Amino acid sequence: MNQSEELIKQKASDSGIKLISVIILLALISVALYNPLKSIIFPDNQYINTYQSSESFVNYIENMTWDLLERNSSKDEFDFYQKNQYKDITYYLQVKDELATPVTNANLLPNQILSKSKQSSSFYIHIKLDENLQAISKESSMDEAWEDNIVITFERLLASREDIKGKEIELLLMIPKDVYLKNGALEDNIKNFYLERYMILILAIGSIIMFLILVWAGFTNTLRQQNNSFIKAMNKIPIEVKCLIYILFGVCFALTMELLFNDNLSRYYSPKLKFETIISDANIFFYLIGIPATIFLYTALYILVSDIKNVFNSGIYESCIKKSLIGKFFLKLFKKLNSTFSKLISFDISNTKNRKLMLVLGINLIIVWIIVFFTSFVFLYIVFGMGGSYSLFGSVILGMCIAIIYSLFIFSYLKDRMCELEQLYMVTDEISLGNFNQHMELNLGIFNPILEKLNSISEGFKIAVDEEIKSQNLKTELISNVSHDLKTPLTSIISYIDLLKKENDMSETQKEYIEILEQKSQRLTLLIEDLFEASKAASGNISFNKSSLDLVSLLRQTIAENENEISASGLLFKIQLPDSEQKIICNLDGKRTYRIFDNLISNILKYSLPSSRVYIDVSLNMNKVLIVFKNISAYEMNFNPNDIAERFVRGDKSRNTDGSGLGLSIAKSFTELQGGEFNIYIDGDLFKVAISFEVISEYEQEG
Repeated sequence: MNQSEELIKQKASDSGIKLISVIILLALISVALYNPLKSIIFPDNQYINTYQSSESFVNYIENMTWDLLERNSSKDEFDFYQKNQYKDITYYLQVKDELATPVTNANLLPNQILSKSKQSSSFYIHIKLDENLQAISKESSMDEAWEDNIVITFERLLASREDIKGKEIELLLMIPKDVYLKNGALEDNIKNFYLERYMILILAIGSIIMFLILVWAGFTNTLRQQNNSFIKAMNKIPIEVKCLIYILFGVCFALTMELLFNDNLSRYYSPKLKFETIISDANIFFYLIGIPATIFLYTALYILVSDIKNVFNSGIYESCIKKSLIGKFFLKLFKKLNSTFSKLISFDISNTKNRKLMLVLGINLIIVWIIVFFTSFVFLYIVFGMGGSYSLFGSVILGMCIAIIYSLFIFSYLKDRMCELEQLYMVTDEISLGNFNQHMELNLGIFNPILEKLNSISEGFKIAVDEEIKSQNLKTELISNVSHDLKTPLTSIISYIDLLKKENDMSETQKEYIEILEQKSQRLTLLIEDLFEASKAASGNISFNKSSLDLVSLLRQTIAENENEISASGLLFKIQLPDSEQKIICNLDGKRTYRIFDNLISNILKYSLPSSRVYIDVSLNMNKVLIVFKNISAYEMNFNPNDIAERFVRGDKSRNTDGSGLGLSIAKSFTELQGGEFNIYIDGDLFKVAISFEVISEYEQEG
C-alpha cells in the first residue's frame, strides 16, 4: 500500500470519528439543556402555586375527600391509612357530632389547628356547611373565585352521600410548605400535573437538535458522506439487520418505559426509578437512560438521511436490493433459475450421458411428486379439514410445483458436477500425456479428495521431471566441459605422435607401437567429438546453417565416401534411390545431415550380420521424403527401440565392437532439431531406421 492510499484511509477513519463525536456532543447538549430550561420555564417560586390554581388540584381534593369518607372507620385504621397514603396532609372532617377523619392530634379543634399551622402551610381551606349543605363560613389561602369553585365541588360531592344528608359538616384541609419533599401522594400528583409539560419540553429540545441533524446530513456532499468510514461501515450492514436493530432498540425502550410507568422498578428497587420522578427531578437515571437513547436516535436519523440520499444518488438497485439479504437471495435465485433454463435450452439430449441424466431426473421428479402429494393431501385434509376434492387438487398442484422446482435445482447441480468431472477427466488426460502443469481449484464435493490427490501427483511428477531435466543438464554440461578439457592434451599427444613418425632410426616394434598409438588417439578424438556434439544437441545449444539441399545427392556422396568400409565389410548394399535427374530439395544443414547419414551407415557396418544384405530406400510421399535403413543384426536385439537411441546405449552389451553408443543419439537429435522425424523399428533380427524431412515445393525454391 502506497503513502497516498494510507493517507486517504486515515482521512476516512478520522472523518468517521469526527462524525460520531459530533453526534455524541449533540446528544449530550440536548440532554444537558433540559434541566436548566426546566428551571427557567417552570421556576420554583411558581411551582406549587401554579398547581394549586389548577383544576387538577381541585380534582385531587375531591377524590381524597371521597376516599377518606369511604374509610370512615376506627381511628387506628385511619391513622394507618393516613400515614401511608396522605402522610403529608392535615385533614379534618366532622359530620355533626362524629369525627369522620381525625387528625394526628384529635384534642385540637379546627380553629386551633389552623391558627397553629397556618404560617407553615402552603395551602389551607376551612369550610362549614349547614344541614342543607350550604356554606356557613369559608376561609382559604386561595382567592375568592377558587373558594367558590371548591365549595360547589364539596356541596356536589357530599350531596351524593345518603349517610351525610341533613347533617352539619366542618372540613379543614392543610398542606405544609415542604410537601414536595415528603414523597407523598400529593407530590406524585404534582409531578403528574407537570409531566406533560416536561415531556413537551424534552420533545421540543429533541426536535430542534434533530432538525439541525437533518440539515447537516441533508446538505453534506453525498460523495464525501458515502466515503466516511462510519457510513461505509453502516452501508455494509444489510437493510434487514438495520431494521432489526431499530426494532430491538424500540422494543427495549418501550419495555423500559413500561417498567417505569408501572412503578415496578421504583417499588422493588428505588423510588428514584419512578418515571415521573426521573423526568421531574432529572436525576442520575435520566442521564443514564437519556444519553444512550439520544445518541442512538440521532445516529439512526443521520444514517437514515444518508441512506435516502444514497437511494437517489445510486438508485434502488444498488443501494437497497444489492444491500438487502432478501434482495440478494432473490437475485441469486433469479440468476440460478436463469442459468438452469439456459442449461436446459443448450442441453444435448443426443449425448448418452445426458440421456441417462434426464432419466434419473425424471424418476426423481415422479418420486418427489408422489411424496409431496400424499404428505400435503393428508395435511390439508386432516389439519385444515378441507374437502376431499379441494385437498386432492391442492395436493396435485403443490406436489407438481415443488417437484419441478426441486428437480430444476438438482439438474443444475448435477450439470455443474458433470462439467467439473469432465474438466477433471481432461486434467487426468493431460497428466497422462506428460503435461504436468495442471492445477485445478474446483469444488467437486465428494470428489475433492480425488482432485487434491491429482494435484499432488501432478506437482510430484512436475518436480521429478524438473529434477530429471536439471540432472540431464548437469550431465550435458559435465560432458561438454570434459570434452573440451580433453581436447588440449589429446592434440599434444597427436602432435608428438606425428613427430615420432618422422624419426628414421626406429625399430619395427617401435613403429608398430606408434601406429597403435595413432589409431587409439584418432578413435579418442572421434569419441570426444561425438561427446561434444551429443552434449550440444541434447542441450539445444547448437546452430544450424540451413539451405536448400538435395537430399539424394548428399546420400549418394555419403555412401561413396564410405565405399572402402562397405567393400571391406562384405555386406551387400541394396540402394533404392529416385532417378538421378530427380532432385529432392529440403531446407537442411548439409554438415549435420551428412553426419546423420554417416552415423547410420557406420552403425550398419559395425553391427550387421556378416555377408547379409543392407537396404537403403528413399521415397517421396506428398511433401515429405522418407529414408529407410534396414539391416540384419549380428547380435540379439533384446532392448527397447526407444532406449537404443539414448546416449551411451549400445546394442552390443559385451562391447566387443568399436563404438561410443552416441551415433544413433546424435543422428536422432540432429534429425529432430531440423524438424524431421526419427523412428527405430525392430522385427526379430531386422533393425530398421526411418527418417523423414519436409520437402521444399517448387514455389518455395523459386522464392
